[in-house]
This record gives sequence, structure tokens and C-alpha cells, in this order.
Amino acid sequence: MPIEVIKHRGDNLITLGSNMELSGFGDLDSSTQLVIRKMVGNQVKKINDTIGDFNKLSLNLNRTEENQKYQLYGKMEMNGKVYTSEVTDQNLFFALSRVLDKLKEGVS
Repeated sequence: MPIEVIKHRGDNLITLGSNMELSGFGDLDSSTQLVIRKMVGNQVKKINDTIGDFNKLSLNLNRTEENQKYQLYGKMEMNGKVYTSEVTDQNLFFALSRVLDKLKEGVS
């Protein structure tokens, strides 16, 4: 399933496909957004291949007050259940990978 941005609104909501939303990522530079979309796309493909299709995936990015760390909140809806995860880290890509891994572990 190709992942592409089909909607990008001023409220920093990026929609990938019909069932994935990234909130708070709009302030990042375009090259960082591209890497994030690829990371999310690869993880989603792994989830679909190993666990099955999910109904919805939402990722919300916040910065800590000191603006030194990234807080990522993940929510996945699958088979009528909701799974959540939360990670705070100085490295955005590491935090993204961990939040998606935690969601995958929660489902499996």
C-alpha cells in the first residue's frame, strides 16, 4: 500500500492514506517529514503483514516545555479495541520507532 500525504491542513494534521493521522508534525522541515512518513509506512506494512489490518492509527507529537525532548503519543484501533503508547525522547526518530513498536507489541 503506497503511503502518501492526501491532506495537509493548517492545524498540523497530516493524513496518510485513509486510516492514519499524524498530528503536530507540520512544523517540522520537509525532509524530516519525509523520513517520518517513510518510517511510519514501513512500520505499518510490518504490522499489516504480521498482525493484520487496523482500523485507525493516530500519532501526536508534542515538545516538552524546555523544547528539548519530543513526546509522542500513539493510538491504534484494531478489531474493536484501542491500544495506546507514549514515549518521550530527545531523538525524534528513536521516539517514533519506539512508540510504533509499543503499539505493535500491545496488539500482538
